[in-house]
Amino acid sequence: MLWINRFLPQSLQIPMALQTAPQTLAVITKEAQTENLIMGASIPLGNEILIPFSQTLKSCTEHCQTIVELRVYTPIYLNNQELKYSLIDILTIGDLNGTFSEEFKEFSESLKLTNLELIKNAPNTDGMWFNLSGETKDQTSFYGEILYYDPIQKNLSLILPWQSKAKKIPQWQEITGQKYPELLIDQSQLFSPLFQIYTIKINPEYNK
Repeated sequence: MLWINRFLPQSLQIPMALQTAPQTLAVITKEAQTENLIMGASIPLGNEILIPFSQTLKSCTEHCQTIVELRVYTPIYLNNQELKYSLIDILTIGDLNGTFSEEFKEFSESLKLTNLELIKNAPNTDGMWFNLSGETKDQTSFYGEILYYDPIQKNLSLILPWQSKAKKIPQWQEITGQKYPELLIDQSQLFSPLFQIYTIKINPEYNK
């Protein structure tokens, strides 16, 4: 299974194999519908594509869709046939309720994740950084998850949950003058500035 590679050094990586038989996008869409999933727009990942899948929440009256799965597919070209795709990684997005700090738990409604976007000005680490985000029902706060796509292992990883009552999306910014920019999360409230800063540390295995 591909997921175990995330916990192994590169020298012990298990060779990757395609997880599913190639399918057309039409077939993927139809199968998703049978699972009550809504297929979103694809995002290019070099030679692969990333597709978000949403689900409609029960007992919900408005803006009821939330992203529940992220899938990575690789295109397959077979003897001039219609282009097909094979699933090589899938990341299930869990419920964010209970993830955040106490002052953020005042929101009793399900914390929906509705937007998936590439984070600009990311450090040059070969991979790609994404932000999966949502907004509270009263429109006072943003929240979400930072994700990383590893082009070597061809998988997605959840890196960091975040929240911002300043309604600011996390961004990469040069703060300390190090080799890589830092990830800045603005948690300020009114006249009380508060920032979280995260730095990148590269696994030495990837530099070999």
